[in-house]
Amino acid sequence: MPRTRNLNKHSSSGNYYKKTSFKEVTENEVNLIEKSREEVESRLGTAKWLLVRGILIKVLKNLQASSDIQEILHEKITSTQLYTTENEDKARVDSVGCPLPHISAELAATGEAVFNGDIRLQDMVHISFVLSSIPKGKILSIDSTKALAFPGVLAFYDYHSIPVNGNNFCGKLPVNGVNDDTPILANGEVEYVGQPIGIVVATNVETARRAVKCVEVLYDKATPIIHMQDAIEKKQWLGRIHEYGHSREEVEEAMKACEVQIEGEISIDGQQHIYMEPQTAVAYVGDHNEVVVQASTQSLSNVQQLTAAFLGIPSNKVIVKVKRLGGGFGGKATQSVQPACLASLVALKLKRPASCVYSRQEDFLITGGRHPGHWKYKLGGDADGKLRCLDLKVYLDGGAYTDMSEWVMFVACGTSPDSSYKIPCMRSEGYVVKTNKSSHTAMRGFGKPQATYAMECILRHFSHKIKKDCDEIQEMNFNGKGFRTHFGTNIHSDSLLDVYNELKQFSRYYDVKKEVKEFNKQHLNKKRGVSLSTVRFGLTQGGHMESTTALVQIYLDGSVAISIGGIEMGQGLSTKMQQVASRALNIPIDYITVLCGSTDKTANAPETGGSQGTDLHGRAVQIACARLMEQIDPLRKEKSNLSWPEIALEAYKQQLPLQASENIKINRKKYGIEENSPTYFTTGAACVVLELDCLTGDHVVTSVDIVMDVGKSLNPALDIGQIEGAFVQGYGQFVSESIPYDLDSGRPLLDSIAKYKAPTPYMVPRQFRVKLMKDGPGFPEQVYSSKGIGEPPIMLSVACYTALLDAVHAFLSDKKGNTEFVQHDAPLTRNKLLEILHQEYSK
Repeated sequence: MPRTRNLNKHSSSGNYYKKTSFKEVTENEVNLIEKSREEVESRLGTAKWLLVRGILIKVLKNLQASSDIQEILHEKITSTQLYTTENEDKARVDSVGCPLPHISAELAATGEAVFNGDIRLQDMVHISFVLSSIPKGKILSIDSTKALAFPGVLAFYDYHSIPVNGNNFCGKLPVNGVNDDTPILANGEVEYVGQPIGIVVATNVETARRAVKCVEVLYDKATPIIHMQDAIEKKQWLGRIHEYGHSREEVEEAMKACEVQIEGEISIDGQQHIYMEPQTAVAYVGDHNEVVVQASTQSLSNVQQLTAAFLGIPSNKVIVKVKRLGGGFGGKATQSVQPACLASLVALKLKRPASCVYSRQEDFLITGGRHPGHWKYKLGGDADGKLRCLDLKVYLDGGAYTDMSEWVMFVACGTSPDSSYKIPCMRSEGYVVKTNKSSHTAMRGFGKPQATYAMECILRHFSHKIKKDCDEIQEMNFNGKGFRTHFGTNIHSDSLLDVYNELKQFSRYYDVKKEVKEFNKQHLNKKRGVSLSTVRFGLTQGGHMESTTALVQIYLDGSVAISIGGIEMGQGLSTKMQQVASRALNIPIDYITVLCGSTDKTANAPETGGSQGTDLHGRAVQIACARLMEQIDPLRKEKSNLSWPEIALEAYKQQLPLQASENIKINRKKYGIEENSPTYFTTGAACVVLELDCLTGDHVVTSVDIVMDVGKSLNPALDIGQIEGAFVQGYGQFVSESIPYDLDSGRPLLDSIAKYKAPTPYMVPRQFRVKLMKDGPGFPEQVYSSKGIGEPPIMLSVACYTALLDAVHAFLSDKKGNTEFVQHDAPLTRNKLLEILHQEYSK
């Protein structure tokens, strides 16, 4: 039973408690917890002690019905989605522009959609990993004797088991394009905790996972580098040093002429992908020793080429198939190669189907996420707020191997560090640092979220220096059509200012800004913040990423099958391909299906990423359909009384082609667009309002308003789903998700879903309003005037971070008189917020 105190009744001994006021009770209880601070802090840390203190004050003051301490209300979530759509009756024949549901939505919701982990084949064997338990060292010996003694264990393989002609470093081959030096299995040395050393193969996955614990590995340990700052100090670089823009001398001269100068440093932690389906692959061997791989990958071609190289066989002996992924977010671009290679190796050696399904903890340990970043900056500008010059040093934590870090740095330091702002004289230097962690890799936004975050931090510093609101600085410094960035990107079309102005109206920004100020005046321990953010995201990417193939087949009953090299990973690519073909063939969508992607139908396709899947594969489908209709349309007009199935049969009788394969590339020269400039831009803007409980560090996003220019949306339901999902994923990066490491053991401390702080439904904005802008500028070869949307909205979530800082600064200014500017690294977790809000208690 809990102990209670009655302040006005007799005690059991007949004595009376002194009648005490609420104020005295509050002071006594708070004094009591203040006295216990040292004991609690030693066990739980400062942040948890501050949380206990804050909760106690709230409970006691709630007894006085203090409105200022009432719990932040997590109200019912409401949403608004505004868009222009085609006549939905028209969808029976032409579904482009209609908000159709994802074609696999019901299957996924009911659990009937089949993923690789669900596949069961006769005599299938299962793989589990022997992982490095140290962050750096040489492998002296591996003893698998005890594991092999387990009933059901069939084999143990390490890098010595790779075929003679195979290549353990297959990622370095020119076909990969990213020069990844990651070994599939540790080549005698380990570089991070969780690096795969070997695999145990068993008749079931439970046995395999038990047996790996009995494999004994002896190491000669070396000194690791875990912390990014240590790697910077020791100049441990991965790859080349990136340099873009003006010379150092030019920037120094421009800086001297500036009225205002600021300098500082800022950092952000990494982020895990948290896809619903972990890394998986199933492989089996065909009649002529060809290997068929059911992969969970964003790149059919990459897995095919590198698996073939790993096994030492030609690529035509490897067929890779993908029906759907349970999420990718970039994490299944390069890092999906490993399970495919190992499943294929086992299938070839044992001549049995092999399944390689990572446990969630294996996925956390083996694979890397978004790159942590650190920036050193010096900015010069005018006293009225105009930006003049910027000298920037960008550091990204690449982890143990190169993976895609060079390309992520190319974006973070080269194409995107200025965000959407006009800085006439700018220089950026980039360094990928080597640490003993799993290799960081592609993740939604690909370096641009980190760059956007850094630029907004710098802008806030500048606005504080000149005592102007940040939104004023933003608006007066947007670049636009005709501007050439420090990287050389020509902004040849633009709708950013239109989107920004529409957002301010849509969100009632200036009224909301006044309401937030008034709220903060009236509340001491609750504060609100409001902030704006923008994005200009260039599409498409030049080079081999702008070419792909589609196959369209019309069967004699009028049904249509589409095969593309693009990957359906939840974003709705297959649904949009059906819609594109529906219009191009002028038939109802019910006739059309998108088949499982396979390298024996569409070879050499680029990976699906960068938000350009629809741009490429949709264009290929569109043109393939148009080629077929060149000969079918005259027949249709001649025999207008025939139905579509009858037309298909008649075309066959007349020996007209009913199958077309089309390889497309973006025709930049025709439109005068340079290789280092996008063909078009997806733009957007967001307004975020949130409320912070300054006693507990809890906060809630009360409203989010977003306006996006997505051209003429092929499917508004899917596009808005991408906008909402990307925003919440980015929100997690800025307020809750971090990847701390034990600096002694080198092990990530949050290595499971239960420990990792991914966004939850509790964190969804209470009011979520999204509007798709009409008639933004585009590019003639966009698919029915649509634009890519998967990645751009994630940059807008930086407004959650800046709005939270507004609330923090309001509290510190009002209660403590602290108006000094301090940069606070992301994410702004509850613990970090408590230590910032109550600095007098922080060590």
